This record gives sequence, C-alpha cells and structure tokens, in this order.
Amino acid sequence: MVSHVQEQLEEEIAKMKASMGRKPRKAPSASIQAEIDRLNIQFQKGRISEEYYDSQYEALSEKLRQIKEEAAPVNLAAYKRLEDAFSGNWKEIYENLDNAHKNAFWKSIISRIEIDPETHKIKGFKFI
Repeated sequence: MVSHVQEQLEEEIAKMKASMGRKPRKAPSASIQAEIDRLNIQFQKGRISEEYYDSQYEALSEKLRQIKEEAAPVNLAAYKRLEDAFSGNWKEIYENLDNAHKNAFWKSIISRIEIDPETHKIKGFKFI
C-alpha cells in the first residue's frame, strides 16, 4: 500500500492543480437522477424484474456518484493536509509506528481503497 499511495497522491495533486485554472463544467446529474426516478417507478409498477432494477440502479448510482465527485469544488485545505502528511521522511516515520497507529494513519487520509476485481490488486485510492 505504501508503494502505491505516493504515486497516486502525486497524480491527484497534479489533477487538482490543472483543474484550478478551468471553469467547472455543468454536470448532467439532473438527467441521471430523473432516469433513476423513472427506473423506480417502473419497478414499483412491476414492469421490470428485480435483477434488472438492481443492475440499472447500481450503474446509474455509480454514474451519479462520479459526476458529483468530478463537479465537487477543489478542496485546497484537504490537499494541503495530504501534502503535509506525505512530506519529508514520512515512510521512515510510518515504518516505526505500531499496527494500531499505522491503521489510524491510513484511516485519517484514505476513505476508500479501489481493488481491481480481476487481478485483486490495488487499483487506486479515494483520499479524504
């Protein structure tokens, strides 16, 4: 995990700096929410199966989550905190922590770990 986090952190910071110069684009979240509402009505009326409903709802919810995530304003304070957490000789300090404090360290900066379902390897992180 330590080997992957520095690389992704640098990518995240580069994206953040690049997005600071752009105007935020208007996200089509209203149309996706309307599609979710239509899906709910079809399911309630018994026009679609539960399996179809579940798969479509999952896909639409994921699209909506991604759009909201992309449209969210850049939180400079959060990135400053991340840069501070991973500055200097953080790897050496990390190695000297006991397991409980290592766990607390990761929970304070990472909200989600994304795993590739095919290879079962770390695909990426969602920083807090």
